[in-house]
Amino acid sequence: MEIVKTFESLDSEIMCVHRTVDTGEVFFHCHDGYEALLLLDGTVNYYIEQTGHRLEHGSLVCVKPYDFHRREVISKDRAYDRITINISMDKMKHLSTDKTDLSECFHKNDGVFMLDREEVSKFVRISGKMMQCMLMSSYGDDVMAENYMREILVIINKSSQGEKTIEMPNIMPTQISEIIAHIHWHISEKITVEMLAEEFHYSPAHISRLFKKITGLTISQYITQKKIMLAKKYLEEGNPPSEVCYLVGFGNYSHFSRTFMKNVGISPQKYQKGS
Repeated sequence: MEIVKTFESLDSEIMCVHRTVDTGEVFFHCHDGYEALLLLDGTVNYYIEQTGHRLEHGSLVCVKPYDFHRREVISKDRAYDRITINISMDKMKHLSTDKTDLSECFHKNDGVFMLDREEVSKFVRISGKMMQCMLMSSYGDDVMAENYMREILVIINKSSQGEKTIEMPNIMPTQISEIIAHIHWHISEKITVEMLAEEFHYSPAHISRLFKKITGLTISQYITQKKIMLAKKYLEEGNPPSEVCYLVGFGNYSHFSRTFMKNVGISPQKYQKGS
């Protein structure tokens, strides 16, 4: 099976980028931190695990750590103009307080919201200041960058509260949504395309073709990557590699170790020692 890179580690604790070009087709992937994307121009289908939404100007999408996501640019004749921010899990805790959990918005409404004109303008202005600070190395620039990030997160969280939330239709095909949910709940078991086809009464060829069209991955690639992500979590928590093998649904340790090595580049033991 072809090895695909679906995991991207954050390069720094906070990141902010304004892009106006399409970086090409992407498949389902995840990060070890939080990601928020504000769409300024263009039309995009955005998929996060078993949900999908059509994004327009002012749409804001919040992705939790390790959630697989993918965007599909619909408006090929217009700029894909967006601002993306990334925050590590440790930095999110640092920016939050006992009274204010700034990660709340990532756990609401499928993580998708609409900002009004004033909020979009404020988001753009503050993110611009943050990017300037991140490019500088003068006294206090790092502190100011953190303050701007905190301010942006407050804007997002306030937008996610109460009457301001808008219910957006889920454009993820029902078959794929159900399959991803099933994989999520049975990730510690053996799962094959044939088993999924039998469970949902579709032909293996049909669900494989539709799954690849939506996610950019084969079903087997997605299952393997989900298992590897979970294995990393268990290893980081101190579970013995020989037990992690079975916790994530591999039939024997040799197969688990070989698959982990192919996808991560090091053995489970070395990964655990370095985490």
